[in-house]
Amino acid sequence: MYFKENTYGNNIEYCHSDSFAAGVVPIFHKHFCDNVVHRTIGDPISQCKNSGTLAIDFSNAAEVTETMKVLANDNGMRDDWRNQMFEFWKDHCDSKVIYNDIIDKTLKYNEVEQHGLEAFF
Repeated sequence: MYFKENTYGNNIEYCHSDSFAAGVVPIFHKHFCDNVVHRTIGDPISQCKNSGTLAIDFSNAAEVTETMKVLANDNGMRDDWRNQMFEFWKDHCDSKVIYNDIIDKTLKYNEVEQHGLEAFF
């Protein structure tokens, strides 16, 4: 099988969207944020501005911990982040964006399909 190593493309799992729906500031592994491309912006999540999302790994754990402490104690800032997060991820997961992508890939299937069904996604 053909898989692109260390990349998720522009896909997220439903479990990721639970945090968006709950209105919390999501904390994801930095590897995930470095390798998921925002569907409308076109950049990796970790490179997008005002995402309202924390990306953590061993290299930035202290910095992210400090940000979490600030967010825990500053209701205004936390609400700003939550609103940014909601708009950012809604833009990524919006049904129009998703369905248009599926339709486009379906219509162009024969043009882009090279390595099996997994390349389709």
